[in-house]
Amino acid sequence: FDGQAGNADDQNASEDFVQLVLELPEDLDVSVARVRFTYDASDPVAVAYNAEQDAYAPGTGSARLWMQDGNAARNGGSILDGGDFVPDGTAIEAAALGFTPTQRVVTLYAEGVSMSPEVAGLRVRAEIDPDGEGGAGFVFADAVRVTVLGVDLDIDSDNDSDHDVPERDPAEERWEDVPSDDEHPGKIILVGNADSDADSLPDFADGFDYMPGVAADNLSEGTKFVPLVLEIGALAGLSEAEIEFSYAASDPDALEATLDHPYPLPDGSLRIWRKDGSVQRDKRGVQSGGDFVASGVRYPPTALGFQDGRVTLYVEAVRESQQTADSSILVSAYPNGQGGGLCCQDRVRLTASRMELLLNTVCLGEPIETSVLCVTKLPEPDESGRTYGTGRGAVAAYTIRIHDPREGFTVARVGDQDVAIERVGGVYTNPTLFLCILPEDQDIVDADKQYQLRLDEVVAQRYSASVLPDAEDADPASWTVTQEGQPQVSVADGVLTVNTVDVEAAYAARITNGALWQTGKYTVVEVRFKIVGHGAQGQDGALRISVGDQADHWEIGIRPDRFVHYQGGNRAEIPFPPAIGDNGSLLDGQFHLFRFVRAAGAGQAAISVDYEATHTSNTVGGAGSGASWIEWGDPGEQVRGHVQYDFVRWWHATPGEVIYTTSPSQLIDGRDIIHLATDELEFSYNPGSKVTRHVPDPELPSDRVVGELVQEVVGEMEAEGWAPANPNDPGAFGKEVHRRTSVKLHGKKGWVADVYVETNTRKVLSIGDPPEGVPSRTYTQVDAIALDGDYTFKAGDILDPDAIEVYEIKTSLKGSVDQRQHLKLKRISGGKGVRLTRSKKVYESGAYKLNRRVKNITLVLDMLSLADTAYAFVEMDKYQNEWDELERLMRNVRDAETPNEKNLYGIEAAEAMARYLSHFTPDSLGKNCMRLMMERRLMSQWDTSD
Repeated sequence: FDGQAGNADDQNASEDFVQLVLELPEDLDVSVARVRFTYDASDPVAVAYNAEQDAYAPGTGSARLWMQDGNAARNGGSILDGGDFVPDGTAIEAAALGFTPTQRVVTLYAEGVSMSPEVAGLRVRAEIDPDGEGGAGFVFADAVRVTVLGVDLDIDSDNDSDHDVPERDPAEERWEDVPSDDEHPGKIILVGNADSDADSLPDFADGFDYMPGVAADNLSEGTKFVPLVLEIGALAGLSEAEIEFSYAASDPDALEATLDHPYPLPDGSLRIWRKDGSVQRDKRGVQSGGDFVASGVRYPPTALGFQDGRVTLYVEAVRESQQTADSSILVSAYPNGQGGGLCCQDRVRLTASRMELLLNTVCLGEPIETSVLCVTKLPEPDESGRTYGTGRGAVAAYTIRIHDPREGFTVARVGDQDVAIERVGGVYTNPTLFLCILPEDQDIVDADKQYQLRLDEVVAQRYSASVLPDAEDADPASWTVTQEGQPQVSVADGVLTVNTVDVEAAYAARITNGALWQTGKYTVVEVRFKIVGHGAQGQDGALRISVGDQADHWEIGIRPDRFVHYQGGNRAEIPFPPAIGDNGSLLDGQFHLFRFVRAAGAGQAAISVDYEATHTSNTVGGAGSGASWIEWGDPGEQVRGHVQYDFVRWWHATPGEVIYTTSPSQLIDGRDIIHLATDELEFSYNPGSKVTRHVPDPELPSDRVVGELVQEVVGEMEAEGWAPANPNDPGAFGKEVHRRTSVKLHGKKGWVADVYVETNTRKVLSIGDPPEGVPSRTYTQVDAIALDGDYTFKAGDILDPDAIEVYEIKTSLKGSVDQRQHLKLKRISGGKGVRLTRSKKVYESGAYKLNRRVKNITLVLDMLSLADTAYAFVEMDKYQNEWDELERLMRNVRDAETPNEKNLYGIEAAEAMARYLSHFTPDSLGKNCMRLMMERRLMSQWDTSD
């Protein structure tokens, strides 16, 4: 309407304006008469352009009077300046309005600019001044009442409000109805395929009582829809007015389960609700008292809940768009209801996208959708050689799939890191899978050290202070004792006491075994002692430990407050930190554990006191020597002390059978790496959603050792064609597996097999064979015990439950422990429980069969990225009843006769699975399996044979 030819704003293809007819009396001299209009005018010249928003906004006022109709080119200037706009409150010569002596009726055109808040809310008054400048003034008047009707439908079309109500600003208005423009796609809305409340139901089938009799689908906490604001102004006050929405609706009441699919979506891509997603909704249409706003149905404003002419509704997307902005919502208003026509419309557009974070699985043969990123725990070798180090954990590889019709996306973001994506077959995806690690584990990746799990051979010796060390029945064989003067030496209650504080005396014990020493991978020496007193002449300690081999030896004196050692002939002291003893003093009346660790051929060794409690050690060097020995006690030479000894223990480990070898680079296998620094992070590319981080515990190396040994044994038996000599002996297979596994574990570092333990006391009665002359009811046979670190035991010792893991090998199809055996083993484990190892195959009815229980457990753990870890064949016995209940419910799902019954049992089974999985992972991970259960994909793979 700027009146300049050739500009885009010269023509307006909108509907016609409303005619306003003004008639003047016949006797009025129109050559001098003036007319003045009074109304709430919106000056077209006041239209403003906002460059930042790239949008126009009108000036104040609710209407305009024009000399031309809406479909004609108009000049936006005032009629007084040659334009077509009739301003408010300005005297206009009648002739300028088109009046002549013969033309007494003129038609003007009224344009509504903003809606009237109430019916007849706009007053247009025309006044006549009959004599112009003659002084009579405006003495005649007439007025009409006008209602500016309209509908204004608003959504966050410029995508700057997320799930908040739209700002309803010019930018949103400008871009709300632009089809097929990637730069202006309307509101980007995510398809509700997530499971916000982790109840196994996708959001599009949750929150509106989809399944009668199931409470889980009544509410969907955390689900968010997109607000849609509709303003109708005065229409809300018209008793016959009706509002109609037109869109591709997917009726939630038409969602009906089948035996093959729990929630097949009806046609349509959107839903409009009266309530947000986290509020309990009624799936029926509004016309039936529900909350769903159907398409093509006319509603009175009162049914939709208008207040002050405005209502906020909520949009849910259930299917992704095929083209940009192909989902539209059109609102139409009928002020006179069924008896009248359409008065006004407004439209907004949306582009629905679907984001999938997919965990790649093996057992299912397909990726599954997840909202949890499982951190890959990389293996770390133990540099000290004392233990296996940290075993590998879950290795979870992920794919991103983004369904969005727009072009040009090249990266998605996980947290604050980019993942390269490209369009493949109409879907964006990452060409290289990625896995997640903790930021601090990048050093492990960079070092890329090999992790090797071996059954190392161990040769251990121990003096337990039950007799003097030079006695013939000392264990191991008698020590060589060096004694000077008259030391006070005694043995009582398993403690050797040596006192040289007040006498010129010495007492030291030595044992030599050079052959074993040279072949060992490393050597550990431990002395458990208590310093009762320290002599003033003992500058080098209350006791001293010497360790030597063909090349080097170490001399470490222990004073109450420090180590004293000689390196290269030079004396050095290492004070104890406050964490050791009583603020750095060993004169605290307690026994302490000295430990010496030295790798074969190394010129340095690690020494410590109470390392397990303080995690503090020191490195010392050795000096050349021509002998191999361990010596402890008071050898004289500035050592004086009153010391009690509980035991002296030393052992070597030599490399044995390799069970498992890997490295960080092998596990990563060329995949991209994402660092997960927080427990909740954004998964986004343009819109975004939240995903959760899970840091699983690494597997116990002992789990993998025993698990893979059992599988190896059964594999060898099957390859040999082993069959029981007596086909009627159901326990023959299990006995043979036990025997062969025990042989493989015998003498291996960190393991003891076939241990017979007094049930009530945890006293070891015998190892290998049952104890003679002891009633079987008083003891329990333990298939295998894994030892923590360098802990060892022998017959007669009391087991330390904190230093062992108890394993039971099960070889039946069910693989359960009877209740009495379970209680006995649990008592021996100190209440921790028993780790059950199940063979993947069993021998039954003349054939080797896949163990159904192991198959199903592996299937479940595959969805948590744990199928290739030790969890797949080792679990705690205390979860056994929960698993049995899960399998019972899975059989109920299998036997269900109706879709609703199948869904009911499916939800019970999903909840049972979540309970079981909670022992391995946080609850958030269990929902992956729960949802797959409801989708029947897990059910199709489950072995429900009786």
